[in-house]
Amino acid sequence: MTVGRFDLHPRLGLPLPLGRGLTWSTWLGGRLTGYTSDPRAGEGGEESRELFDLGSDLTWNLGQTYRVDALRVAAVRHLVVPRVGYRFIPQTDQTGLPQVDAVDFVAPQHHLLFGLENRFLVKLREPDGSTRVVEVFTVTAEQGVALRPRRRTFADRYLASLQPTDPIRTVANVVPLGGTPGFSEADERRWSNFVLRVAITPPGIVDGGGSVALDPENAEIKEANGQASLRLTEWLRLSAGYTFDRGDPAPLRTPLEGYVGTLTATFGPAWEVGYGLRYDAKREVFLENRVDVTYRTCCWQAKISYFHREGLGVDATATGRTKDDDFQFTVDLLGFKRGGP
Repeated sequence: MTVGRFDLHPRLGLPLPLGRGLTWSTWLGGRLTGYTSDPRAGEGGEESRELFDLGSDLTWNLGQTYRVDALRVAAVRHLVVPRVGYRFIPQTDQTGLPQVDAVDFVAPQHHLLFGLENRFLVKLREPDGSTRVVEVFTVTAEQGVALRPRRRTFADRYLASLQPTDPIRTVANVVPLGGTPGFSEADERRWSNFVLRVAITPPGIVDGGGSVALDPENAEIKEANGQASLRLTEWLRLSAGYTFDRGDPAPLRTPLEGYVGTLTATFGPAWEVGYGLRYDAKREVFLENRVDVTYRTCCWQAKISYFHREGLGVDATATGRTKDDDFQFTVDLLGFKRGGP
């Protein structure tokens, strides 16, 4: 199949400060995805998908600053940010659309999302008398709840792309849909995985972190990750880590126990080049090799990425292929950094 795709997903958001650290943010997005097929291959015709999504978050920024005046530390600030959110995407029949990758299927949502973020920042004195703020420790916890869980039809490519650390999208009991290749039925779980993330980023050349996804309904760890990073020079950073993935939802994803690594080089304030890999120790295969080139400004960034994947799940593509080579190009708007002590 030869398919061209255009995907447009603009959003309009409105953050509304309520006072005393409370902020209510609401957004509405529209999505238009168009497809064209090659008439020379007998696949003529155009198709499209139109849908919308909306969401709302209520956050409460609580913080306390502690004056320390010890060694180079002038102050420590502790920030606590509880959050309650809502996500909605309507049900849309997408079984007639080409399924190239996970972008081609958008799952319906009707979820509440609860989160709690703890951040610790320190203000450091520099030898020249100036000060800088460094975030040294962060812990976040997230939990999603489906308000009306039901059995739905999903694209296999979408199911294969699901990550246990996604606090909203979780399914169980996957069964292929008879008569519709590339699609399966699955039950939405009432409670998503409870996701805990930790980041340790002290000033210096070493930092680390990790995450764990726990199924609260079965008291089972679905995924666990740990990673450490070493700054080799001012412009070169090496990261290595370990990952365990139980492989849900089966059978479209397979269990994984292996290693990840990245090597990132920065060239000036704008350019960044990175190489990353994922290695499955059980099957002794490199699941993914990727190269990223990023250009970043104060307000936006553009990235072009190349992926070579091998042996991912029921190929993670539901096509029977064992290898994939992809190029991706993305442009992101960047937010402003939050203040420190």
